[in-house]
Amino acid sequence: MSQPCSVDECKRSSRAVCHCCQQNVCIPHLNEHNDVLNSQLNPLADEINILGDRLKTFNIEKHTCDCRQKLEQWRIDCHDKIELVFAEQCQELDRFVAEKLEKQEQEMARLKLRLAELIREQEATRQDIISLTANIHHLQNEMNKIEQTVIHMNIDPLVINKNSIRINEKNSNEFYLSTLSPACKTIVRSNGSNRAITSSDKYLLFHDAPNLCLVD
Repeated sequence: MSQPCSVDECKRSSRAVCHCCQQNVCIPHLNEHNDVLNSQLNPLADEINILGDRLKTFNIEKHTCDCRQKLEQWRIDCHDKIELVFAEQCQELDRFVAEKLEKQEQEMARLKLRLAELIREQEATRQDIISLTANIHHLQNEMNKIEQTVIHMNIDPLVINKNSIRINEKNSNEFYLSTLSPACKTIVRSNGSNRAITSSDKYLLFHDAPNLCLVD
């Protein structure tokens, strides 16, 4: 003998077991249960469409603006460091050559002074002529060497550690010390001072020498 429909006040005999509520129901109420389930599909479709619209309108540039600014500042800082090293090495290169020329200039100035002295006094000896000639030939040879010298520079490729830039995500409710502004004032705390400095409903700031601790 069939069981009655489980729906209150329904006098019909049950014809099936509803898989949703696991009750014996008649055909009309089974159809009603089916209609209830189907009626929930359209709102779900609407929610999916809303999520789809949110995905389409999601502004990646706005969402990554802060990180891009940090990357841009990192790029500028790196360029500044490269420019600084470049300028220093250019100066070092000029100094490397200038030192060689300076030595020749000093020797040439000494010979000019000696030659001017001999011309003024008109008392040059054969030995003076031989010495001046030899020194001038030596300067000429040294100058030839400088002019013919090819300067070599070994430059290692610039290696950038990609691990120095890490991309991760954080909860907007979490607190990060890196987001704090630079310190505008420091307070000297003695060893015997009270550990607790200040607190709020969420955080406690206290001194634990030599550290300043912030506790959630």
